Amino acid sequence: MGAISDFVAAFCRDYDQYLTIEKEVGALCKDALRGIEFLWQSRVKAAESLEKKLKDRVDEYKDETENVADVKDLVAGRIILTRWLDFEHVEEIVNQNFNVRGRTQHPKHGHNAVNLQARFRGYDGLHFHVTRRGSSDEQSCNPVIEIQVMSAFMWAFSTLEHDITYKRLHGEPDEVLLSDLDLLKGIANLGEIGLQMYDKRVFPIAKLSSQQRDINADLQATIRTVAAEVVFDEEDRQCLRDLRLTDPRHDKQRIEASKDPLLEGSCSWVLEDSAFVDWWARDDSRFLWIHGDPGKGKTMMMIALISEVSKRLNTRPGSNVLAYFFCQNTSGDLNTTVSVLRGLIYHLVDQEKTLIRHVRRSYDSAGRQLFEGPNALYALQVVLLDILKDRSLGNVYFMVDALDECDPRIDELLKWIIRENSEVSPKIKWLTTSRNEPTFIERLGRGHQLHTSLELNSSHVARAVDNFIDCKVKELADLKSYSSELQNFVRKSLLEKAEGTFLWVALVCKELRKQRKQYVKSFVEKIPAELEPLYKRMLNQVLRQENKDDFELCRRILCSVTLAFRPLRLEEIAFFAKIPEVIHNNPSDLEELVGFCGSFITIRKEIAYFVHQSAKDYLSDRKRSDIFLSGQEHEHANTARLCLEVMSSTLKKDVCNFQTPGICLSEVEESRIEAHIPFHAQYACLYWVDHLQQTRPTQQETLGLREGGRVHQFFQRHFLHWLEILSLIKRLSAGVLLISKLENMRGRDKHPDLYHIIYDAKRFALNHRSMIKEAPLQLYVSALLFSPKKSIIRKCYIDQDLPWITRYPIIENGWSSSLQTLEGHSGRVSTVAFSPDGKQLASGADDSTVRLWETATGAPQYTLEGHSDWVTTVAFSPDGKQLASGSYDSTVRLWETATGAPQHTLEGYSDWVTTIAFSPDGKQLASGSGDSTVRLWETATGAPQHTLEGHSGGVITVAFSPDGKQLASGSGDRTVRLWETATRAPQYTLEGHSGGVITVAFSPDGKQLASGSYDSTVRLWETATGAPQYTLEGHSDWVTTVAFSPDGKQLASGSGDSTVRLWETATGAPQYTLEGHSDWVTTVAFSPDGKQLASGSGDSTVRLWETATGAPQYTLEGHSDRVSTVAFSPDCKQLASGSDDSTVRLWETATGAPQYTLEGHSGGVTTVAFSPDGKQLASGSYDSTVRLWETATGAPQYTLEGHSDWVITVAFSPDGKQLASGSGDSTVRLWETATRAPQYTLEGHSDRVSTVAFSPNGKQLASGSSDSTVQLWETATGALQYTLEGHLESVITIAFSPDSKQLASGSGDTTVRLWQTATGALPSPLDGHSDGVSTVAFSPDCKQLASGSHDSTVRLWETATGALQYTLEGHSDWVSTVAFSPDGKQLASGSGDRTVRLWETATGIPLRTFDIENVRELAIAADGSYIQTNCGQIQLSTGSVQTQSGFILPARWIISHNWLMRDNRKMLWLPLDFRSSCNTQRDCLFAIGHESGLYSGQVTILNLVDPDFSGIF
Repeated sequence: MGAISDFVAAFCRDYDQYLTIEKEVGALCKDALRGIEFLWQSRVKAAESLEKKLKDRVDEYKDETENVADVKDLVAGRIILTRWLDFEHVEEIVNQNFNVRGRTQHPKHGHNAVNLQARFRGYDGLHFHVTRRGSSDEQSCNPVIEIQVMSAFMWAFSTLEHDITYKRLHGEPDEVLLSDLDLLKGIANLGEIGLQMYDKRVFPIAKLSSQQRDINADLQATIRTVAAEVVFDEEDRQCLRDLRLTDPRHDKQRIEASKDPLLEGSCSWVLEDSAFVDWWARDDSRFLWIHGDPGKGKTMMMIALISEVSKRLNTRPGSNVLAYFFCQNTSGDLNTTVSVLRGLIYHLVDQEKTLIRHVRRSYDSAGRQLFEGPNALYALQVVLLDILKDRSLGNVYFMVDALDECDPRIDELLKWIIRENSEVSPKIKWLTTSRNEPTFIERLGRGHQLHTSLELNSSHVARAVDNFIDCKVKELADLKSYSSELQNFVRKSLLEKAEGTFLWVALVCKELRKQRKQYVKSFVEKIPAELEPLYKRMLNQVLRQENKDDFELCRRILCSVTLAFRPLRLEEIAFFAKIPEVIHNNPSDLEELVGFCGSFITIRKEIAYFVHQSAKDYLSDRKRSDIFLSGQEHEHANTARLCLEVMSSTLKKDVCNFQTPGICLSEVEESRIEAHIPFHAQYACLYWVDHLQQTRPTQQETLGLREGGRVHQFFQRHFLHWLEILSLIKRLSAGVLLISKLENMRGRDKHPDLYHIIYDAKRFALNHRSMIKEAPLQLYVSALLFSPKKSIIRKCYIDQDLPWITRYPIIENGWSSSLQTLEGHSGRVSTVAFSPDGKQLASGADDSTVRLWETATGAPQYTLEGHSDWVTTVAFSPDGKQLASGSYDSTVRLWETATGAPQHTLEGYSDWVTTIAFSPDGKQLASGSGDSTVRLWETATGAPQHTLEGHSGGVITVAFSPDGKQLASGSGDRTVRLWETATRAPQYTLEGHSGGVITVAFSPDGKQLASGSYDSTVRLWETATGAPQYTLEGHSDWVTTVAFSPDGKQLASGSGDSTVRLWETATGAPQYTLEGHSDWVTTVAFSPDGKQLASGSGDSTVRLWETATGAPQYTLEGHSDRVSTVAFSPDCKQLASGSDDSTVRLWETATGAPQYTLEGHSGGVTTVAFSPDGKQLASGSYDSTVRLWETATGAPQYTLEGHSDWVITVAFSPDGKQLASGSGDSTVRLWETATRAPQYTLEGHSDRVSTVAFSPNGKQLASGSSDSTVQLWETATGALQYTLEGHLESVITIAFSPDSKQLASGSGDTTVRLWQTATGALPSPLDGHSDGVSTVAFSPDCKQLASGSHDSTVRLWETATGALQYTLEGHSDWVSTVAFSPDGKQLASGSGDRTVRLWETATGIPLRTFDIENVRELAIAADGSYIQTNCGQIQLSTGSVQTQSGFILPARWIISHNWLMRDNRKMLWLPLDFRSSCNTQRDCLFAIGHESGLYSGQVTILNLVDPDFSGIF
């Protein structure tokens, strides 16, 4: 054990060095293996674990020295390349970056892997044992790194084998699998067991090769099942649950159960049809369309074909799969194009579970919205295309029934299928059915698509119908005891009248079941042939009932069901058809009444459906005066009136009685929503505007679409309640569109008051959409509080009682120019562009994606993925059909905007693509690059045309003139160049900017050119001569983007100063400054009508502005820049705030009124502090001064000058008689607070002073510095006592022990040091943290020291010996502050992870965790009952906040994740512009400082009291 013991001792001593080596190796690998996926498996272990591991293995060695190499391997790491690479390439990389200690080759499976030898070059594994380049073998810390190059086959096979073995040990797999395990090992061509990377885990995927035909089918299925189980986890299952809208297999079973059974052989003819034969047998025949008139049995034929294809696939080897879907217009879940894709993908993934990874790629970032949002169709197309490209798939057969019963977007899907089907793989085949409609004839009946017409095969269909009649008549004869004569009569009559229509036969036989035997003959004689006459007879029977009440009820039922915008539930029918309560309250009576409506309607699961689409088409005819007595418009008006009535009587605040204003929709169970919101009320909320829209204008006014009318009153009384319900039923976006419909129905001139409230409601919904969607009840809190004072909706509802907020924030008067903020990108937005019709907005970001948005609602449409680095620029083609995007990955990509599909990737640049622009005719695309060139491309093919050279710096921007005759390019060489596009010749070089030109734009008439530059200016030029016109100055940072309005009268410019400016182009005069972004503005674009301006920013948001009202926002009299610090006075009556605008402001906390603006600093204020008695305020600044102010009057007292650099920190002495200031000039200064007189300048540090602290007895002052030292000074004389050296990096924190005998210091060098204050001696450094130490604190008895670090841990040390006692782990971000309880038994720690944790100091055991944001200071109360923080007091028993006066608020208020919270309850959502940069609390007052958005540089004060949750609403 000697070698082991020696190594463990060395390892313990140099453990930190091993950790450093591990980081270096990881960084080296990341750089060396750039572009290659690999796994890093760390083997660095704790000393105890290492020693145990070695002792367990010592018996394996013959002598003690044999284990040295293995020991080093144990403490090293392992790199596993996750793709099969060319061996020479790997060897070259390894030799370049490492010292190769050894190389071995590990074959697998021997000669059994015959078919794999060519593919994997005869070997499956290569191992390199290497050390870092430049390392010496003699070093004790020289871990050997093992680089494994493993084939996909070997790695995945080994993983699968391991999982199977593990299951065998635990008795899980079946015996068949175990018996065939050895066989599996020897069959190399069993299939491709590929390696897949997913969420940093390796999943093996077993697929069977189509070449292996003698493998038992059960074994195939078992292996596939085991492989699927290995990869399917709970997140996968949740994804599949969210994807599932319906299971097509269940739909098939339901249809089969609801229809007459298919007779054997009735569809056999189609299997011999030439079109079907070609579709099945030929690779180039991938799409088959079967079409026919209504009632021809297309759905039952589809069922027969599904069964046949399924049977054929079961006899085929390999991973062939069938997925199908049944469209049904009568079901909302089955009649949309999105439903079709969801059903097909679900059916595929549920059979081949390994395909879930393709869904998860998009699902993990979008969640359920991926399947339900406005971009769901396009997102699902991307997912399906990704699935179909999976190499593990065999042949895939898609079968979709009744395309005609789907929404109009099905044509868009068919177009996509036909296009992609020709490019993806011959393995993908589609079979569809539909009626003979023009859309499908145009799309599918021409060209090269196979199709089969049922009308052209009428003889086959007729024979099938004849057989169907024989079967149905026999059933009737048996059921009703027909005589043979009657049976033959019925059969003969039906054969004569059926005309090859299955539906006609089924409907007639259904009616015959109701007829008495003696009336059958006369009934059959009178029954008309064909469907429409049959429907007419059925309707007459319904409407000619003897009971007039039944007749009227049936008419109203048919009317309601026909005009409804979705299938109605029985409960909804009862309401809208005004069924009497005596029937309504009895479900069986209600269902019986609906049954009186003849054979038009069928009931399934209490929902009424039409028996067939043709039945609905017949009843929907506007000429049906027998159903719509006064016309359909009148019936729509009645329905709209009922909708308004039910909403007025049902809607209310907190309709589900949550009594929690912060309840999130994700926490709500659907059953609770259904229990409180009746289905007919849900229908009314969704469709009342649609019914209103179907009425005549005069009827609309009668219904109340006028000033003071019912609609006007609805918005005044129930608008918020309506939005609440729409949010609860997840249809909020639909509500925004409904408001827009209303806005278009009523002009502002005829009913101005109604128009204004509708417009205000739209602004309200758009502005708060993301918040309402997440937390519906914040409508009554956040949405109202943070809407403009003059908002009509706010005025209508703000008087609703919020007893726990007694003082509201100060808000601007009117809606800002910003219409809405679009959030979704995970990185900064670098570029935006409107489509030519203004209906879409494209945005590109450094998350490598392009996003398309719907401008009307702000809803995301789809995400375009493909770039491998950040997207720098986007542009729409003039016709809006193409979108181009340029990226840092040196490519340009062209996309189809209708589907989001990629078209071409344009490659050729040697540096990043900075800018792109389409020519006016859309035939050319110009792009500029960091390689100093401009390139022209053909948009139709993506082919390169010309390269324009001349710039001496990177090309940053390009733009075509409106007539396409000129091209402008701006460059880092500070010039703009104009080129003639016809000849590619340079025309002018425009010089004048003193910095690189970032952006250029032509005016709409082509006569002006605007350019923006790093010199913070915009310049206007005359394009005809190249002469300069105006220089537009005003921005305080670089101009990032410029754009002309469509009429050329305005120019917008965005800047690094976070603002957008609007200018008058005729004069160059400034118009408006648009503020709101919290980071640099990356791009701007006008809408086609010039009424909107979009801006994208580094704050990851897109903002929409109204250009006509771009006036400056309403602003509190407050700071004009970032609020850097706030502090309450000791008596809580004042609040001080310091800002980068160089001012300090004093506010009255009771009213929020500004008291004084303390002006005098000429630089940003870095810190403020009240004196212990509250009579003085000290402020430090970047102007190198400290100022003292009188808090009662705001009058300046003294300016303490002397520092030659910024003041970083100030501290009052315990008695308040001295003030210490530390500065960037490396000095500490002591001042007498009563006289302002400087006492001493404490010099000795060689770098800035970062922290100062007085000793508890006031006799010493300690200062910590970036020069890595701590200095101790005598406060009475200013004399330097000791310079405490030992730290290797900046001193971040210092603290005296309670007895003033010790000083602790923490540093960026990851150590804590303990010093004796009497002698300056350093007993021992405290090592252990792996990142900078941010805070230190002594226990009251001075026996323990706590240290917090950026490594997210707290460590407890014994001060007498410096020994580490405990490492307290649990925080997930840096520890900002620590404090002991007065008895020393507990320790509290605050962290950047927004929590405070409480620990037991005797054992290091965690006790409690509290969510609280921005904690920088804390202390535990003397009695241990609460923790005092800069954000309030945490009452340990109840979570309450206690003030100094003793008044108890049984709540603690904190800000966490954009929420103002009370005792872990979400109470108030903080909108983007009101997010907190700093906050503090005293008594009932909560102050929030803002550093970004519209309220940057301002402070919001709320007066918060105890919320009574029993009656909060």
